[in-house]
Amino acid sequence: MNNPLFTQLMAKRQPLKQGELPFISVVTPTWNRRAFLPYLLYMFQYQDYPADRRELVILDDSAESSAELVATLTRYAPHPELIRYYHLSERLTIGAKRNRVNELARGEYIVCMDDDDFYRPDKLSYTISEMRRHNALFAGCHVIPIWYSHVNRIFMSSDQGKRNVLNGTFAYHRNFLKKHRYDDSATLGEEQGFTHNFTAPVLLLDPWRSILCVSHSSNTFDKDFVLGSCEAQHITLDEAVPDAFVRKFYQRLHQAPLSQQPDWMFFHRVVLVGEDDALLSAFNHKLLAAGLSAAQVECMAPVEGDARLTHLAVTQRAQRENWPNYLLLDSRLDWVRQQRCIDALNRLLRALKHISWDGFHLAAEIEAGNILTQLPGVISASVQSLPHLACCVNQQAYAPLIERLQDQLAKAGYLNTADLRWFALYPSMFFRSEDDDGQACTARFFRKLGVVPHVGAQEPQ
Repeated sequence: MNNPLFTQLMAKRQPLKQGELPFISVVTPTWNRRAFLPYLLYMFQYQDYPADRRELVILDDSAESSAELVATLTRYAPHPELIRYYHLSERLTIGAKRNRVNELARGEYIVCMDDDDFYRPDKLSYTISEMRRHNALFAGCHVIPIWYSHVNRIFMSSDQGKRNVLNGTFAYHRNFLKKHRYDDSATLGEEQGFTHNFTAPVLLLDPWRSILCVSHSSNTFDKDFVLGSCEAQHITLDEAVPDAFVRKFYQRLHQAPLSQQPDWMFFHRVVLVGEDDALLSAFNHKLLAAGLSAAQVECMAPVEGDARLTHLAVTQRAQRENWPNYLLLDSRLDWVRQQRCIDALNRLLRALKHISWDGFHLAAEIEAGNILTQLPGVISASVQSLPHLACCVNQQAYAPLIERLQDQLAKAGYLNTADLRWFALYPSMFFRSEDDDGQACTARFFRKLGVVPHVGAQEPQ
């Protein structure tokens, strides 16, 4: 990325002089994140901590080096010699890599910054000021705000305990390393070994001044399912990330270009349900823009009263008119526009062409189910909450579904499909931001089930 504007912006960011402050090292292990490195460098450069009192140490074990990119982008930095990039030819575990980057650090204080998260301009000055004021050897956050790019919402992570701090917020004095080291074998959750099973005394920092964790399709671990234990925040991305240069990059993560669209031709009819004509029309337009044929679309208003009656009416019509299958979509849904969701759907559609199946969900509050080892992103669903919001039903299941939608269990708000070949995208491809009472409900569509990998009769072969 040889962008003159970017290099000029980096050179313009002159940090405020604040007298003699301790020299600090910002350490960043990275792998296969070349696209994120320019923004890491930018956020390091715009810190208001004195430029001659800090260094950035990047340790990269990607297959290809980004040394030339880093050199180009830091050419006009006030102190390019304090931005040190190291490329390793061997792949290391995250535990071993963090130990290695700590060994390379020269600072009295060491601050962890991940390669893909957002940090405010006062991140370093705030952190070091708090640590010196409290004479703390170790600091961090036990909860963090997370922006989920696929739903464009910010959530606060759940509180797992005051000492269960998260690595992307770690800051420690060099003396702390005399008794603390990462487990070289750790491939995930490396915090546990470094903190001696979360027993190390820690100064808790303000999460909003420390980090905005960015969840995206290239994360080293899948944050989609963390969302179910998080608390929705009312702050928007625009408010949380005031810097337009960085914010524009994050917005592209939310609206990432798609290399492939859903295989819409699998569906005989796509029934769009909505009582708001403008909302229904806008939803229809989005689907048509994504490749859905107008000839497949049927629009209808919801049946008044019990919400399950709408799906009942659709199924009864499909039975009368002998539809091979149908996809029901609630027009109040938002669409997760990420390639991995579409890939999971298309894998499922290809598999269904070779097996007997009854139905599947593209969005649902799944109460019980089993993971399918052969279909990533898909589960066998046995109990779902009603009403159905994004559901495909095969012709052979019309009669049993009609019967179940009419029984007492459905009236209680649940549908049992344990004896049917019923599947669901996991996590959902569509979701609702608010329920009918105006309460936040996004997390319900991304809840992680307490299930174990299962291979059985329900699994496509």
